Amino acid sequence: MENKLSLYFNCKLTNERLLPNSITSEYFYPVVYPRNPMMKNITQYEVLIETIKSYSAFNFKYAIFNIEIDGVDDLQKKEITEIISRIFKRNNYNINFVRPSNRASWRSDIKSAIDLIGPNSPVLVVMNHDHPYVDYAPSVFIKIIDHIFSGDNFCKAFYYSHAPEVISLAMNGLKSGRFNLSTIGICESVLINKWLDSYCVMTLDTLDHIFSKLKYSGDYIGRIDWPGASYNDLKLRTYVFPREFFKHYDGYGHVTGLRLFSDVNLPKDINLINSQNNIALINYQRWLDTFILLIRDSLRNRIFLRKKFFVEEIERSLHLFDLGYFKQDLIDGLLDEGAYHHAAIELRNAVYYNANSLFSLIKDDIYLINSDSVLNYKKFIPQKLLLLLRKIRLLGHQITKFFS
Repeated sequence: MENKLSLYFNCKLTNERLLPNSITSEYFYPVVYPRNPMMKNITQYEVLIETIKSYSAFNFKYAIFNIEIDGVDDLQKKEITEIISRIFKRNNYNINFVRPSNRASWRSDIKSAIDLIGPNSPVLVVMNHDHPYVDYAPSVFIKIIDHIFSGDNFCKAFYYSHAPEVISLAMNGLKSGRFNLSTIGICESVLINKWLDSYCVMTLDTLDHIFSKLKYSGDYIGRIDWPGASYNDLKLRTYVFPREFFKHYDGYGHVTGLRLFSDVNLPKDINLINSQNNIALINYQRWLDTFILLIRDSLRNRIFLRKKFFVEEIERSLHLFDLGYFKQDLIDGLLDEGAYHHAAIELRNAVYYNANSLFSLIKDDIYLINSDSVLNYKKFIPQKLLLLLRKIRLLGHQITKFFS
């Protein structure tokens, strides 16, 4: 089968932070992306190199790189060029050491890219240096792309990164309403008119369409979701799949205080994991990486947090994990029927073994999100009534215990 996917990679490395650490940042904590002090702090350039290397998992139809680095030297240019030339075939890639920076230069560069790639072909559009590929089965990603982009592909956009956020957005009906879930796990949105994040697969015609709808008072703009940018009448159809394909290198500390996410070094090759216990632990970590925000955000909408609701959300997440991982591994031959059922049982066991600890952490995260948290009962219930309800509940427990 002819590979349809191309790459349009854009980034600019500077010494300035796009999201500065500040107590007024409106992110979860004043440090937007808190870093484990035990982990080695690597440079933006090192992250860029590792991200480019991760793309070797794919056989792109064509690849365009627009890489701008403040103070770049000849040795860095040589290293980047050599790495790209080892990964991509001769005559099917293009490297520029400058990145578009305003609406006019973006649209001009996109039109040049269309001449090379075509207007209707799906393209991995990258506008950041720090979203490496982390999955272990590239065939699954390509299969999902082929399923979504099969016909007129204008105004389609598939989210490929920030999995815990976009899966929660899709399944919990955040922002634009609940997505429709297909039997194979692909989630399709209603029409999106106001916004699109920059980590999507789309056609270059779609990307040009987005820039044509841009409302922005400034001149310099580094990507479509730049601060201050807004849109109307985009008429996009967006898609999400319940699996983590690419990972934001700095993690998701901007939206949560949970420290349950793995770093980008989680083992990729499932065939290298020998013991069943290791497989269970790896799958449990993948479940956390992909679905913990789905559970948290669903519980945020409830005034009272009951075990029943918590279990319902765990079960929903396990069903999605089955669609996104286990069923795909079965199709690809990475699991036979016996191993499939065993893996599902072991994951369920691991999740419920840790459920009390997870519930406590999720509850704390909800409470800390903001002063309007659903756990701030005073907003909904007078304090005296709340105390009365607690006394009634305690009395009920005591009566049940007495007669048991």
